[in-house]
Formats: sequence, C-alpha cells, structure tokens
Amino acid sequence: MKRFKKTMTLIELVMVIAVFAVAITPLLLLMSSLNQQVVQARLMNSAIVLGRDILEEILSKRYDENIIPPWSSHLGPDSGESRNNYDDVDDFDGLSEGSVSGYPGFSRRITVCYVDPDNKDLDTCRRDSQQTNYKRVDVTVHHNLLGDVRFAVIVSSEYPQ
Repeated sequence: MKRFKKTMTLIELVMVIAVFAVAITPLLLLMSSLNQQVVQARLMNSAIVLGRDILEEILSKRYDENIIPPWSSHLGPDSGESRNNYDDVDDFDGLSEGSVSGYPGFSRRITVCYVDPDNKDLDTCRRDSQQTNYKRVDVTVHHNLLGDVRFAVIVSSEYPQ
C-alpha cells in the first residue's frame, strides 16, 4: 500500500490567499479609521492646551489700563506695547499668531470686546465707546485637519456699579 503525501495544489494556495485578502481588508479599514480618530484626539488635545494657555496668560492681566471707570475706549495694545509687555486684558484684542512654537500647523486668534450682562445674548459685542464692566475674550485655535476650536470667557472689572 502506497502512502500519498498530502500537498497543497496551486489552486488551493490561490484560494487561501484570496480568503485572507477578503478577511484582512475590513481589518485594515478599521485600523485606518482608528488611526484617524487617534490623530483627531491628539490634535484636539493640543488645541485645548493652546487655548487654555493663552487664556491663562490673558486672565493673569488686569481688567483695564484704567484702575476705575471710565474704562479704555480703545481695545487693543496701547501705543508702544508689544506682546512682551501687555498689561491688561484688552491688549490681546486682534492678536493673531500664524504659527505657534512647538505646535506645527496650529494658529491662534484673539478678540476682546465689551459685553452687557443685562443683555441675554452675551455674543453681542458693544462698540469701543460703549464700555461696560464686562469684557468677553474669544480665543480661536485653528488647525487644517481639525478646523476651529473656540474658547470664550467673560472677564469682570469687579468694580461695583
């Protein structure tokens, strides 16, 4: 009695490769999707760090150039001021950083405006000449893959009306 060696034919080998290809494709798609989610999460984390970092810097400054009302009628840096010597919240108005050191692809924009707390819509900015005891600081952090991430905070003069 002869023994036959069990071997794989070329057709069987091609079939095995085809089955593996069909089985691996969804796994690769799943891994690609997970990789995109990880990238998005890392970008969002960086955006949050950048937004909070600049907000901390802004909130460490005093409310206004003037100690008591009337508050500044001009928002933005005063003449001769640069980022290194901003001393009040509204000096940051109009600040735009096209690139942020250590965070490639990110940019930041800051706007500051007076708001009226009696108005239910704190999104409505008042003109420079309409000072109140409240300023809204908006920080927008941008990355092309993430889009805009916005932060807003209301700052009070803590001066009784």
